[in-house]
Amino acid sequence: MTVDELTVVETAGTDPRVAPLVAAMKAEMDRRYPEEVGLDHPQVLTDAVFLLVLAADEPVGTCAVQLLGAEAELKRMYVRPDQRGRGVAGLLMGQAEAVARRAGCTRFKLETGVRQPEAIAVYRRAGFVAIPNYPPYDTWELSVCFAKDL
Repeated sequence: MTVDELTVVETAGTDPRVAPLVAAMKAEMDRRYPEEVGLDHPQVLTDAVFLLVLAADEPVGTCAVQLLGAEAELKRMYVRPDQRGRGVAGLLMGQAEAVARRAGCTRFKLETGVRQPEAIAVYRRAGFVAIPNYPPYDTWELSVCFAKDL
């Protein structure tokens, strides 16, 4: 499969195609960060724009763009393991940035975990740079934050 065979759609977090990907992401994060299982992570607000990558109408990746005035925050970025290394994450990043720009945001930020080197590499390739952890992640030792001016 190539990036040309993928479709990106904007949707809501309530789209039933999003839920299995978010559940798989949570299960993976629980395995990577067992000490944080049950930790109250910030929720994606209902007005977030969700992006869904489809391969032959099958969901293979997702993320949410939380619009926060002049800033946007990337949330819930996940690509199915069997689809990684095929450009899905890069496609999502480009589309997420486009959503933030369309909304008039001038800065795009995100939080990820120190045990996710693959994600960190995706964000760096997309032009994000490490920044001091912002609340509520500023007290979480396993978090690392990134931002990019738009």
